[in-house]
Amino acid sequence: MQTGTLAALGYPLRRQVLVTASRTLTTQDLNGVIVVDSTAGPVTVTIPDGISIGAGGFFQIYAPRGDVNPVMVAFEPGNTFNLGQTGPILISDANTSLTVLAAQDRTWNVFFGAAGTQAGVGLQNLIYTPGNPGPLQPNEFTDWAMVHAAAAAVQPSLIEIDDSFAPAVVAPGAWDMTGITLGGPLRRSPFPIPVLTVPDGATFTGLEHIVGPLNVESTSGSPIQTVTSTSLIRIDRGAVITSSTAPFFAVSGAGVFFFVSLIDGGGITGSLGAAIVDLAAGTTGIILVAERGSSDAAAISGPAGASLSVAIQSASATFTPPVGPTLTGPPSVLDASLQVNYTAAVAADWGGTSPTNVAEALDRIAALVGPIP
Repeated sequence: MQTGTLAALGYPLRRQVLVTASRTLTTQDLNGVIVVDSTAGPVTVTIPDGISIGAGGFFQIYAPRGDVNPVMVAFEPGNTFNLGQTGPILISDANTSLTVLAAQDRTWNVFFGAAGTQAGVGLQNLIYTPGNPGPLQPNEFTDWAMVHAAAAAVQPSLIEIDDSFAPAVVAPGAWDMTGITLGGPLRRSPFPIPVLTVPDGATFTGLEHIVGPLNVESTSGSPIQTVTSTSLIRIDRGAVITSSTAPFFAVSGAGVFFFVSLIDGGGITGSLGAAIVDLAAGTTGIILVAERGSSDAAAISGPAGASLSVAIQSASATFTPPVGPTLTGPPSVLDASLQVNYTAAVAADWGGTSPTNVAEALDRIAALVGPIP
């Protein structure tokens, strides 16, 4: 492996240590990039207790794309540093081992410091880009299981969907989405809007946020996420959920509340044949629709024993009452003027006590002027 290959992929030019068979690293090895070639067979790279390059330092482990055997990075007991992908992206806490599936270009940074820390990084952006021929960037994955594993380890995290090479499909399995946001493209054209398909055999738990532009479409014959305790889903920035056969969210359990926030073009629609939210008897759906958010008549289903409360916060929002769940009252239109701060140019004009928002200012003016025809 030539240094130029690493440079072409955006990695710094550093001394390289070629590893073709399992070995335990030494302190001297940490002065460069550990290049692991597993063509001949599985390779385990062991990071022993007692080696260090100082707090805050790191070294790199690189597994070239095309390897046909797994690479494992193993920690001896006692180490207090973390294994992460470039970014930095934390993959696993200290004193654990990580099996890296082959056929993916991978670089890890190993950070020395307190176990469980993430070097102060914030929301991690990972990209699910099936069919991408590469070269892949360190945060790009063609396999759903791998991108999910990385996202779950660094939450809060964002899985950005890129279906420009091949359809983006969630693999069958039960996927814990706690702390993971599904999102549309951040750095490329949002058109055509990507689609993430959730098929039969795939289920979610803990999904709470989807950002667009992105269409999330269920083709499963059963609910994607079963809600049995009070929780929420935020759908915004042009994200839309559709389902063709079964509800996406099935809410059940006496006294369970399910909050749905549709903001900035976020929407739910039953236009493909199935509701997005199904409320069982005894549950309550609370829907907030604002800023071009939308929910059509087929988006929510349930019997008369289910309750639905709706708040509309913007004139551009649209909500069509569904047939089935009992509305606790007509949709309430929230007073946006309460959320607009007001600072008086001349405090004396208000008798020394200035209103703090537009609603208060208008009320006081109307009271002073008297009945307004």
